[in-house]
Order: sequence, then C-alpha cells, then structure tokens
Amino acid sequence: MPSARTIRALEALAARPGTAHEGVVARKKLAELRKKEIRTDIEHRVRFEIHTTHVWHCPCGQVILGTGNCPNHSAHERIREEIKHRFKKGDKVFYNYWAYSANCTATITGYVKPDGTNWAWIKVKFDHLKSGYRAIPIHSSKGWHLSHEPLPLWEAYTLAKP
Repeated sequence: MPSARTIRALEALAARPGTAHEGVVARKKLAELRKKEIRTDIEHRVRFEIHTTHVWHCPCGQVILGTGNCPNHSAHERIREEIKHRFKKGDKVFYNYWAYSANCTATITGYVKPDGTNWAWIKVKFDHLKSGYRAIPIHSSKGWHLSHEPLPLWEAYTLAKP
C-alpha cells in the first residue's frame, strides 16, 4: 500500500507534468492505485465481517453465533452433576486435550465453582508437573476429555485436536 506522500507526489505530477509522457504515466499509476485502494478496502471489510462473525461450540454441544452465552443451562447442570458423580477427589485419571500429551496422568484435587463459561472444568494435579493443581476443561462438544482408563491413541488424538 503506497504512502500518502507517494499519492500526493503522483497527484502533483499528474497536475503539472514535466513532460506529456510523465503526466500520462502519473495519471495511469494514480488510477491503478485508486482501484487497488478500493479493492483493498472491500477485502478489509469482508475479512472484518468474517472475523467478527464468531461461531463457537459450547461444551454441551450447542452451536452459538456471536459472543453470547449458551442458553442451554439444563444441559450444563446435567453435565456438572455427572462430573461430580463420575470423578471423585483423589481419583487417578487420564487427560486428553490439545495442550497435553495423550493419556496424561493426573489426580483429581477438587471441583471448580462455575461462573459462566467454566462449568465443565475440574481441578487436577498432573503427575508430570511440580506445581500445584490446575483447573482444566474436561467436557466439550467432542465428549469427555477425562477418563479412568487410558484411551486408544486414535480416540485420544481425536479428543486432543482443538
């Protein structure tokens, strides 16, 4: 994209050329730049529209357009209860999600108090980390990312992809 200084110089040259040929070349170049400027502006608007039209998948499986919250609170509560029923404090578990290796071992240390979007999270202590617990998401639209048994690698890989 040319600078404003370049455009001003071309406009001045087109208005008062040194030779007739310089004026023709300057006008042609200005016309090309203006077409390019309009096309770039349209491309920018299209990219902005695509970028701002946000689609996301709630862990309960609902597809949400925009940046709003998922209205499916009954499914969230059902999954929260299942989390507490399936996974007790002190259980040894295997975690499969995008930032961790397949079947990463951990111990459950507690539950996360839900406040908006973290309703499908739990607190664990990973065996390979020296630091304390981490709060992690354990359910998504793909299913459960936490299990009591190691998963086959193809299934762990499917769950781990973002």
